[in-house]
Amino acid sequence: MTLLDEALALQGSNILQPGKVVVIKDCVATSGAFILHCLIKKMLMGSSESAMWPKARAQKVSPTVGSVLFIALSEPFVHYERILRKLGCNLLAYRDNGQFIFMDMLHPDYTGGKVTKAENALFELYKSIHQKLQECISSEGKRGGVCIMIDDLSLLEIVAHGSEEHVLDFLHYCRILTSEQGCSLVLLSHQDIYASMDNSSFIRHLEYFADIVIDVEPLNSGLAADVHGQVLGKHII
Repeated sequence: MTLLDEALALQGSNILQPGKVVVIKDCVATSGAFILHCLIKKMLMGSSESAMWPKARAQKVSPTVGSVLFIALSEPFVHYERILRKLGCNLLAYRDNGQFIFMDMLHPDYTGGKVTKAENALFELYKSIHQKLQECISSEGKRGGVCIMIDDLSLLEIVAHGSEEHVLDFLHYCRILTSEQGCSLVLLSHQDIYASMDNSSFIRHLEYFADIVIDVEPLNSGLAADVHGQVLGKHII
């Protein structure tokens, strides 16, 4: 078990516990996107750690795998495909077999080109997520579960026309959806965008939503040649 597995309470499994919400907070100096990439690989491929144990080899234990519903507001599909390829994961193949569902929010018509109100835009997005999730669950079969990932929340405000209130309402409904459908939710947010006193309440609301908060921060001692930052995990009780 890696330190990241322990922080996410995976407990030997590659699947986040049903109903769990994970918030990843990063900043310009230290990006937390690598955690999303690691989680995507774990969900789709499972872990090769089980093959390291003789008992697992003898029993031919297969790693638990799941599906990912990815809402991309930051980068196009090819960006994630190239990164996951370097990690040994063929994202294109998983997309083709329906295990990786990619919602490209960079496409101008994804939530409807004629939508003008913020609440309407987020409502259309929620309906799309709900529909995709139902399709994913119905085809899940013997797989372990579904994880909804949003990259990233700061850009979700653009969809909401700058309304933090509508974004929080949207996340509240997504939180309820994860509980009802038994899936998990992972959110990436750039906390330095909300560093001012006027915007700090948004981060506090995110922590209220979350079961697990992962902070990706620069080193307190300053820059280092081979260490870019530190990862701090916090479980909300």
